[in-house]
Amino acid sequence: MYGTSSKGFTLLEVVVALVIFAVGISVLLNIQSKHILKTADNIEKIKALKPLKEYIYNIPVKEKDKTYNIDEKRSPYEYNLIKITYSVKKGKKTILKMFEYEFQKSK
Repeated sequence: MYGTSSKGFTLLEVVVALVIFAVGISVLLNIQSKHILKTADNIEKIKALKPLKEYIYNIPVKEKDKTYNIDEKRSPYEYNLIKITYSVKKGKKTILKMFEYEFQKSK
């Protein structure tokens, strides 16, 4: 009878197992590389928080990090509020955006 007395794996079984293994490894490597990139982005955002806090709260510092630029934009919002948008940029790339709301002062 066909295949009843074999004592090992056939070539087809080995190839199928290798293909399954290769697909699994490639998926894991893809997930890992995305995780590493996301972690690097999060570290950059944490570094950008320091100059933003210095800008918002007027904290004097000894050494200022001149690699970050902060843009502030004020625009009217709902219910007599003003929306303040802070953008932290490194070169032309926006690293972090934060929003703050305050009441519009009466005239």
